[in-house]
Amino acid sequence: MGVSAVAFSVLFVDRANQRVFYHVLFHCLLLGVTGSFLTGDLFNLFVWFEVMLMASYVFVAFYGGPQHTAAGFRYLVINVVGSALLLLAVGGLYAVVGTLNMADASRRLADPAAYGIDPAPVVGLGALMFVTFALKAGLVPFQFWVPGAYRAAPLPVAAMLAGVTKKVGMYAMIRVYFTVFGGATVEPTVPGIAGESALAFFAPILFAMGVASIIVGGYGAIGRDTIEGILAYSSIGQVGFIAVPVGIAAAAQSQDLARLGIAAALVYALHHALAKALLFLSAAAIRSGTGTNRLANLGGLGGRAPILAGSFFVGSLSLVGIPPLTGFFGKLLVFVAGVDPELLGESDASRRRRDRRFGAGRRPRDTRHRHRRPRDRIRARRPVRGHGRGRRAGPRGVRRVGPTGRG
Repeated sequence: MGVSAVAFSVLFVDRANQRVFYHVLFHCLLLGVTGSFLTGDLFNLFVWFEVMLMASYVFVAFYGGPQHTAAGFRYLVINVVGSALLLLAVGGLYAVVGTLNMADASRRLADPAAYGIDPAPVVGLGALMFVTFALKAGLVPFQFWVPGAYRAAPLPVAAMLAGVTKKVGMYAMIRVYFTVFGGATVEPTVPGIAGESALAFFAPILFAMGVASIIVGGYGAIGRDTIEGILAYSSIGQVGFIAVPVGIAAAAQSQDLARLGIAAALVYALHHALAKALLFLSAAAIRSGTGTNRLANLGGLGGRAPILAGSFFVGSLSLVGIPPLTGFFGKLLVFVAGVDPELLGESDASRRRRDRRFGAGRRPRDTRHRHRRPRDRIRARRPVRGHGRGRRAGPRGVRRVGPTGRG
């Protein structure tokens, strides 16, 4: 995806802007994203976040117009606040656990008595991290920076912001909460929240934020009159489809459902990265060729540039979830995770009734006559007239000895 965005930048970003610092910043963005995915230390995660964000700040205000400067300032302020919360949470976690290595912290929180750790503060520190990750992912109610930033940045950079940068927030949420905090046992103190895992505190919140993001993103995209506006609000809704299965996995009581939820989120994240990058890069080509991205001025584009229109059409169908495109498999996994009987609260009694009806607990069938022909089965069960009580005819006239013992 980074290679495709660089190639489109060479073709569709004017050379004067490329000669300044465009490509240097682009590679800093890639460096921050790669470091965030590969690190195994919480403090290094904060550092790589900042490397990624420093390049993003410049790209949002890259063109220097009033709207670009305003969008860049909003993006800067909100992410500085989020970074401060993340740094505070990382420091607090170090004070509680004594390490910032993710594997070591997970081991200590899984057995706090052996290390003399009180796991209760983990919930509050995890909440600070949760806010930061949700802000960087653009989940509702932290989505207000997304439309302005995507419209202001160069379109190849917007493809990276939507396809990669937002996924870093969701990936960090999965990595930290399911590996570091997943083994921590905390007594529930919030009414209506069941379970002793620290994940149980965040599961309903994340699920609600995912559903709200889907609704806000969908309704916001309806009233947009430019391609960038539609894609920006669509990104808000699509990240909600990633958050919903993560919330399901966090609330799951079985490992199978948790794995299914995480798999659904990762598959959908990969699909969205590919499809949204294709759409933003297609939008860059459309603007370069026509000089506008307003829908009212793009009539007849399919006839003048069928390959470009076809590429945009395929990306749109993938977002909708039409098989056999990647969006279908992502949404299918999200749906399967959402209708799991455990999530729907199936009781033990109803599960036993279902098992008795559809297989488990049902008495085995009588298979003694399975391999006989239908005519032979009838003859084997029908008494032969005139032969006395207890006599029955066997297959093809062979008589069986009845209960009287007489042949």
